[in-house]
Amino acid sequence: MKSYRILLLAATLWLLPSMASTTPYWTAQDYQRAKQADLKSRHSGSPGIDFSSPLNQPQRQIAAADIYALTYEYFQTCQFLTTMQESNPASPDFGGMHEGETPQLWAIVETDNTQEAIRVWSTYAQLSGNLDLYRENIERAWIYTLNNPAYSEEGAPGEDYYRVHNCGWGLVAETKYREIYDDTTYLWYADSCAQYIETHRLPYSGTWFALNPLVEGWAAGTLYDYGFEQSDTAAISHALQVGADVQNWIESDPSRLYQNEEWAMSGGTAMWGVCRSLFTENPGAGQVWLPTYLPFMDTYAGLGQWNNSWNIWYAHAWHAAAVVSQDSLCTQNAFALVDTLLDADHPVDNDGGIMATSTDPVTMDQSWVSCYLDYMGIAPLIFQS
Repeated sequence: MKSYRILLLAATLWLLPSMASTTPYWTAQDYQRAKQADLKSRHSGSPGIDFSSPLNQPQRQIAAADIYALTYEYFQTCQFLTTMQESNPASPDFGGMHEGETPQLWAIVETDNTQEAIRVWSTYAQLSGNLDLYRENIERAWIYTLNNPAYSEEGAPGEDYYRVHNCGWGLVAETKYREIYDDTTYLWYADSCAQYIETHRLPYSGTWFALNPLVEGWAAGTLYDYGFEQSDTAAISHALQVGADVQNWIESDPSRLYQNEEWAMSGGTAMWGVCRSLFTENPGAGQVWLPTYLPFMDTYAGLGQWNNSWNIWYAHAWHAAAVVSQDSLCTQNAFALVDTLLDADHPVDNDGGIMATSTDPVTMDQSWVSCYLDYMGIAPLIFQS
């Protein structure tokens, strides 16, 4: 069994320079085929936190060599992402992020990973104080994004989950960029993404019954943050309404917090959205609710397509729950998940990228899941928020 490493900050290192489409869009037919083939091999066992698991042991024997430097890891991924960006000005994909390292994945360039990279590179500038290193990469990414806006992405009429998901990333990218670079150039784009989320609710029944509530959790949290930052009471109100619907969805079947792993999302996506909307608005309510439902949330997803992504969403949720509950066990669970995901890059290729699926070869690193690890996993540990 692998050893688990303690994660330490390394602020002195500031100068360090699959199988479907990106966080891939699935058609209804793809979704049904995946269901029928049982591609998602979920772990077995009863719900709740298993303290016999090495993931949940607060006390571990830590070898001196088993140390990850968090800031170094964050910055290494930032550098990896530059190798994934289309740099040919003559290409219609100029500025966009290629999905991954294999020829099949390299051929896919879409808006969600591109927006994710804007967020990650903007946070690099915040952490390092160096606003220039990735500024050109960010500006190129904006060119691609505005040519291919989140709300115009692929998907059949009425299948809005991918566009809503991408609009959430649009909010996440623009808000951090504007904060760090003091540049309102793209605020109109964030406004457009927020409007799309507010006018495109997703049904919790039918083909997407297991996925749409996860996407709505993401939408609720990102829209709440945007609404709070912009003093937009309508956006906040909508985010709270969506968050309440997701909360009810969890309450009606709490096993969804450990066995609802769909597409690139998991039950952690729903929990994050509830924490980031309802319980950011009212932490006291969260402190009452979370002790009942957190024991159902997974601490590690089993094997399955894009399971590294599922685990990052669980880490993201544990981070959000820690902020509301002030329970150090939540941070420990996030901490252990991040540690495990960093192992996907070490020691074989150590290039800053990770695979979407834990059983993929290290030569199949993907840009979107690497962004996820930086944004959802590592950054909250650095900022402790």
